[in-house]
Amino acid sequence: MGFSSSYSEVQCFEENAAASVAPDVLGGDINALDAALLFAADNVDHNIILLDGKGTFHGMGMIAAITPGRQTSHTVLRQKIMQLKIVDLAQVDIKEYRFAKYARNNIKFDPMPYFDGDAHKIDILWAMSFRFKKSVPGWQGMMHLLHKDCDHPGQSSVVFLPIIDMYPGDTLCIFSTLEYLCNLANGHKTTAVVTFNQPLYWKA
Repeated sequence: MGFSSSYSEVQCFEENAAASVAPDVLGGDINALDAALLFAADNVDHNIILLDGKGTFHGMGMIAAITPGRQTSHTVLRQKIMQLKIVDLAQVDIKEYRFAKYARNNIKFDPMPYFDGDAHKIDILWAMSFRFKKSVPGWQGMMHLLHKDCDHPGQSSVVFLPIIDMYPGDTLCIFSTLEYLCNLANGHKTTAVVTFNQPLYWKA
């Protein structure tokens, strides 16, 4: 049709788009929209050179899942890449972790509510169904059948957050991740709920 976009122009758009999203990455007050916010943090690996294993990237990645999902739009202004400060906008402050300083011994946790074990009964029912039927859905399909008539808030939207260029198992990295996510949640007037994988959860 006579229209084209050069690779440098695409890169320019990507940089400007990232700069337009960074100041308010979650897009408004989560609590006011009656939405649930869940953070997840885990290892991020990028094998830059696979032959000798050198130069690989190993850091902490973070995402935010908002339920129900929503579409947000940002005005992308075209600026020169040299005028943008993407690294500064996506920078996570590294906080020094000292157990004696940050340990809060006065926190009291409420007891967990009693569960009647329905999930365990459903698990047994699903396992027993293999003995009586040849075609049985997987666990995800089983849960879908049980809840297909229930109210559902809709599909979640996932927002990518900055990556910390540190070893994820380092206490400084874990503490800085929690500080960043808690401050982000407080800025959007909601409670921070954070999930890790099991090794990082133990350390956290």
